[in-house]
Order: sequence, then C-alpha cells, then structure tokens
Amino acid sequence: MGGQDTHEGNVAGATPARRFDVLLVEPSRFYAAHIESLLAPEGAQCERVQTAKEAKASLAHGEFDLVCVSLQLEDSTGPELVRHIRSEPGMGRVPLVMVTAEQSQEVFEDAYQAGCTEVFFRGELDRLAEYLSTFAKNRAEDRRLVGRVLYLEDTKWLAAVTIGVLHNLGLAVEHFVAVAPALEAFRSGEFDLIITDIVLEGAQSGVSLVHEVRRMKDRRATIPILAMTGLDDAARRIELFRAGVSDYISKPAITEELVARVSSLVVNKQLLETVERQQEQLMRMATVDTLTGLFNRRHLTSMASAAIARARAENTPLSVAIVDIDFFKKLNDTHGHQVGDLVLSAMGELLLEFGEAVDAVPSRFGGEEFLMMWEGKGVEETLAHTEDLRRQIEDLHPDGYAVTASIGVSVYETGDSFEVLFERADRALYRAKADGRNRVCHGLPVAA
Repeated sequence: MGGQDTHEGNVAGATPARRFDVLLVEPSRFYAAHIESLLAPEGAQCERVQTAKEAKASLAHGEFDLVCVSLQLEDSTGPELVRHIRSEPGMGRVPLVMVTAEQSQEVFEDAYQAGCTEVFFRGELDRLAEYLSTFAKNRAEDRRLVGRVLYLEDTKWLAAVTIGVLHNLGLAVEHFVAVAPALEAFRSGEFDLIITDIVLEGAQSGVSLVHEVRRMKDRRATIPILAMTGLDDAARRIELFRAGVSDYISKPAITEELVARVSSLVVNKQLLETVERQQEQLMRMATVDTLTGLFNRRHLTSMASAAIARARAENTPLSVAIVDIDFFKKLNDTHGHQVGDLVLSAMGELLLEFGEAVDAVPSRFGGEEFLMMWEGKGVEETLAHTEDLRRQIEDLHPDGYAVTASIGVSVYETGDSFEVLFERADRALYRAKADGRNRVCHGLPVAA
C-alpha cells in the first residue's frame, strides 16, 4: 500500500487482464468454433461440452470465471441449465451468458428469470465479442470487483491506506481532498460508489457533498454513498442517514469491515443496473419490431388509444397514413426472403428518419404494411407529407431494387374510434392500389 499516489484528481487502479476459464455449453460444432475464436484473443481457456449433463460434471470438478450456454441443448434447455447452475454454492456471482437463435420476448424473459447475466442473438455475435473484450479487460490478478470509486479524504496517511484496500479489491479510485473538485469530477464521470469523510478541507463538508448528489435530477442521484466519520454517536448517525448516505463506517476503519461494506454497496448497485438493463431490453422487445426498429402492432394499439383520447378531449386533429409496399410478395418470391428483409429494414430506417423530420410516429402494422400517425395535423398537411414520403420511397432503391408504395390517408372526425379511422385509411389504400399503385389516396375530401 505504501507508495500509492493520493494527490487530488489521481486516477489509478488499471491492471493487466489475466487468463480466465470459460465453460462453453454448445451442441453446434460450427457455433462452438466461432465462439471459441472470440474467446481466444481475450486470454480465455475454454472447456467445451455439448450437453447439460456434461456441463454439470465439469462444474462439479472445476471452477470457471464465465459460463456460456446455448438456448437449445440435447438433454435440456439453456434456462433450465442456468437455473441449476445458479442453485449451486458459489455460482451466484459467476457471469452466465446465453446464446440463442430465437429472438423473442418469451426467450429473453425466461433466460433472465433463470439467472442469465446477458443474452446474445446468434445473428449479433459482435455484441458477444464486445462483452468478452470488456470482461477480459476488467479482470486482473486477485480482482474481485470492477468499478470506480470517488473518494474524499484530506488525511494523507488514512487516504493511502484506504486507497490500497480499494485497489486490492480491484477498484479504480479517484481521490480528492475537497468537495468542489470532487463534484466536478462526479458530474463528468461514471462512478459506482462515493466514499466521503465528513470533515474536509474548505468550506463544504461531506454532508454538503451528499446533499448536492441527492439533489441531482438524473440516475446519478441514486449512487451509493459510504460516509466515514470519527463521530460515532447515535444522533450523528441518524443525521447522516437523513442526509442521504447509504451506509457509514467509523474511522479509522477496520480493513475487513471496509471491504465488506464497499463490496456490498458496489455489487448491489451493479446488480440493480443489470436488472434495469434487462428490463429495458425486455421492454424494447415488447414494443419494437426487431427487423425494422419501428414500434410494433402491439405498441401501436396502446399509442392509438391514447392519441384518440387526446383528440377527443382537446378537439385537435389526428391523422393516419397506411403505407403498403407494392408487389412485395412478388419481390419475395423472385429474389428470396433475404432481399425482402433487406427492403423492410430499409423502409424502417426511412420511416424513422421521416417521422422524426415531420413529427410523426411510425410503426410496423404487419408484413409489408406500415402506419404513420400525426397528432395536430389535418388532412391537407398530412397529404403533403405522405406525398413527400411516397417520392422518398420511390427514390430509395435498397441495394439496387426498385420499390414503390401505395398510401391511404384518413383524418379523425368527432366520435371516431381508432378502428373507424384505420378502416377509412384502409379503404383509401385499396383505392390507391386499384388506381395503379405508387400513389396517395385520402378517405375524406380535402375541404373537410
């Protein structure tokens, strides 16, 4: 611990990554070889098995730093195996990742509920490569934690001792002796824990720092804060908790107690963030079409109900446009589904950009049909926008293929349900197709 640099603003803790051991449970020789090729450059020693039975035997006789499981196994499923692994002593904190060819909400929900750390789609193994690279970089000899600590202490010898303990835990430390520069660093950086003395150099105390952090309007306000104080009476402890500290420790800290409290705060924060990321991913899967990146039909239903309610309550315009790719089935049959998917993906990208430019919400209704919804725009403005959209689709030429679309437009009338609004646009769409396609038709006179 001697020789630790504790000058203001010092960032330390970077150590070289070491070899780590991976259990790969993958029945496909092709994908196993591919995943092993991602692991090898990161210094991983990989043991590959094909079944859940073989995986359990390997876990009984060896220790692994990471387990990678396929969704489908000959004698089990990935989530079932993950549940078994999580139930074993000492396996609660080992990262468990699952690789799946099925990109559905049910698969992701089952995997995360079973205890998976992350789930990767076979078609996006570059994300797995990024994860493995980050995992390898964050590993070091004797490392148990990964994270960054903002540390405030103006007693040099005590700071040196504490920084040494934190480094031994694997944590990077940014050390300050006063509140003002520490707050500046906190606002511009990412941290997993704040440790602060109560009495510091300058006019501001550690309690002032706690108040400033807890008043922030974003997720930074929830960071765990460990207070270190030489004042150990009950009244002062209550004041600290009321100010917003997560925990406190008496000075000088006993090393074992400091390790236990820091470990608990950092791990709990990171576990909570993992759960939040998983929930965000599940929410995205529930509302967004994976191929086009647009809202899906399920989410469209809830958005439409809310939009109709606002139009009724506020007596404001609401319009929709159904966009249907012309001769899409012929395109699929002639050139294959891969080209069809490419066209749908290009349409999704165009509609997202177009929607942002004209303040419309795009969604994929199903197949080759899309829906644009405007709030606050009447039929004339909607028709002008949809005609512009029709021209942009005609000019799109994804991967060289000519694509056009027919568009039906409808505007809300008092008392309309969304079903009525949609049906009127759908009838207009059929007229656009009957009149020769690659055109816009509306369900009401422009003068309406």
